[in-house]
Amino acid sequence: MLSTEHSLAQLMSHWDRWVGLAARSLNERADAEDVVQQALVRAADQLHTLDDPQKLEGWFATIVRRLAIDELRRRGRVKRQRQRLALEPAPRPYPAPDAGEDTCVCGIDALDDIPDAYAEILRRVILSEEPVGQAADALGISATNASVRLHRARRAMQQELLERCGTTSTQECLSCDCP
Repeated sequence: MLSTEHSLAQLMSHWDRWVGLAARSLNERADAEDVVQQALVRAADQLHTLDDPQKLEGWFATIVRRLAIDELRRRGRVKRQRQRLALEPAPRPYPAPDAGEDTCVCGIDALDDIPDAYAEILRRVILSEEPVGQAADALGISATNASVRLHRARRAMQQELLERCGTTSTQECLSCDCP
């Protein structure tokens, strides 16, 4: 019977090795670290199934590789879903420019000039009023990542509006007289 604390400490002492193993497939250190953390949780839960302490590291390497593969598969599903959604016309939850309202289209058009990831989070959270957690799930990212992305998207949008209209406020943009 293996001691869980001792075994996990032994595995964690080789943190960079495990992250490197996962990063070979995922190509991003942050994603690889997430996979290793998931693997440690799984190992803690399943350690009782391992009979031979000599096989601990090989057993754990298998868990890391399988979780990295699962992450790649998840990314593929998300990518296919995004491609499918890109083929469908996107509903516009905001008023069309010819709707007779004083809507400044430069604010809406600015979404096309910021990075796609930022535009998507703004469309979901700001325009469609989707909760950040739900948007994160739909985009296949963590809620923390979605919050950071939303913050950066707002800054990018403010910069784009400043360059277009001379304002950083979407409220001012709604009543502007830009060409």
